[in-house]
Amino acid sequence: MKLQDPQAVEEAGLKIVDREVGAHAFNPGQWSVVRQAIYATADYDYARNMIFHPAAVEAGIAAIRFGADIVADTQTMSMEIAKDRLGKHGGSVWCFISDEDVIQKAKEEGLPRAAVSMRRAAETSDGSIYVIGNVPAALMELIRLVKEGKAKPS
Repeated sequence: MKLQDPQAVEEAGLKIVDREVGAHAFNPGQWSVVRQAIYATADYDYARNMIFHPAAVEAGIAAIRFGADIVADTQTMSMEIAKDRLGKHGGSVWCFISDEDVIQKAKEEGLPRAAVSMRRAAETSDGSIYVIGNVPAALMELIRLVKEGKAKPS
């Protein structure tokens, strides 16, 4: 394996994840998500604590095939999404956390930028898939917006 070949490096890493985790109760679609999360973070706890709605993976795939956009909570998360694959179906990746209006509104209201960015996403991104990496304020705000009917993720 050449280190210059990113695909070979990823395949080797995923094989390590498979070997280290061993038997698991995830179906193939769920395992694909879990193993990518482990590969990206080196956090094997995902194999024990990730849970899925029974239709989550299928709904996500259907949304992508329908051309849904993806909203990420951080620039780092948005960089990890395969934009070329998403683009083949008409989707784009959005991250509002560094937008000037989001920064200004967060300062004015004394809120985390992540929360304000989720509000912005809810206003502009009906039917999007939301990717929350490591910002609890984004997740909590998205949950609130969904409960209030203001956000409608795929």
